[in-house]
Amino acid sequence: MRIGRIIGIIVAVFVVIIGAGVAYLASLDVDEYRGEIARAAQDATGRALQLEGPLALSVSLTPTVSGEGISLANAPWGSRPQMLTLRRFEVQLQLLPLLFGDIQVNRLILIEPDILLETNAKGIGNWIFQAPGENKGAAAASNGGGAIPYIGRLLIENGLLTYRDGVSGETTKIELTAVEAKANSTADPLNLVVQAAFNDMVIKINGSLGPLKNAFGGDQSLQIDLTAQGLGLTAKIKGTATATAGALDARIDLSATDLSGLRPLAGDAVPAKVGLKLSAQAKVAGGKASLSDMSLTLGNSDLSGNLSVDTSGRLPKLIADLSGKRLDLAQLQPPTKNDGANKGRAEKKSGRPGKVLPAERLPLDALRALDANVKLSLAEVVTPGISLRQVSVVATLENGRLTLKP
Repeated sequence: MRIGRIIGIIVAVFVVIIGAGVAYLASLDVDEYRGEIARAAQDATGRALQLEGPLALSVSLTPTVSGEGISLANAPWGSRPQMLTLRRFEVQLQLLPLLFGDIQVNRLILIEPDILLETNAKGIGNWIFQAPGENKGAAAASNGGGAIPYIGRLLIENGLLTYRDGVSGETTKIELTAVEAKANSTADPLNLVVQAAFNDMVIKINGSLGPLKNAFGGDQSLQIDLTAQGLGLTAKIKGTATATAGALDARIDLSATDLSGLRPLAGDAVPAKVGLKLSAQAKVAGGKASLSDMSLTLGNSDLSGNLSVDTSGRLPKLIADLSGKRLDLAQLQPPTKNDGANKGRAEKKSGRPGKVLPAERLPLDALRALDANVKLSLAEVVTPGISLRQVSVVATLENGRLTLKP
């Protein structure tokens, strides 16, 4: 038998299978299955799924299911009845894998999703689902794994993601104005374009992250190549991370032409008309974090060197070895009004004009919060009153005792 005839027979068989699948799907009214869909969600999560709007199926070689008015109930202790609400969704599937029981999504569109992630006073998250009859331990274990479905393209429009910490009471909101994520497979990086607002501060993110399958279990690394822009800052990170180990090894670059853009976040103490450039190799693993090969330029000031923090011991320990050509404290002072009048009032109040140390008690209790060994060498230090040259100091902090050596 000729190879061409074999190929022709194989193609004909697939055409028959696909044709039968299309005909079967065309005969379905998915809206009739809303009860079964809701029961399946209840069985899997222990939460009620509400399908208020109609469900529709568009039949083709890439069948599309759409629906409106979706909501998923929150945990019983939650701060609101729904964990998720969704105005509209569309799911476009690949037909041939679907006929063999393999769900592969070409495109997923979410319109106005409102997602609440929160913890209770014990730190338990509302994303821990518990099916009926399942104990809590099994629920926690089952929510930590599972295969990652393939989604070729994800689009989110006008979404809201809220995280509420039940221990501290703090709430963080991220408005997802527009999100587009694409990947060729779960083994390939996810290409991202995000326009969002973090606590009302606009940010933009683009780049790649993945493979997505490595983010859920296992010791495989995630490749990171992202750029974020917001508040006048541009941040770039490129390297690897391991989700299960909480490890990171990446190059970080941060820049800004004017730090005054940070004032909505840090307040008026941020100096104006001061630029920033920071570059360093960041590593995080096993309770240890470090910045090596660091180079910092802040206005007229500069620093370079290495620093690390080790939190694995009884107290966190900071180790730093830094040097620079110039530290301009005069330029980095926060902007104030009527500096002369304020200075005069301060001297009159203290009764000790020209003194370096204030009359008030220093907050020395903070010295017991960590241990440290810091080496600092500067060619020049500029203050509003004097300039110093060839400044070198070694600071050692151990068990609340601070030692300074010039």
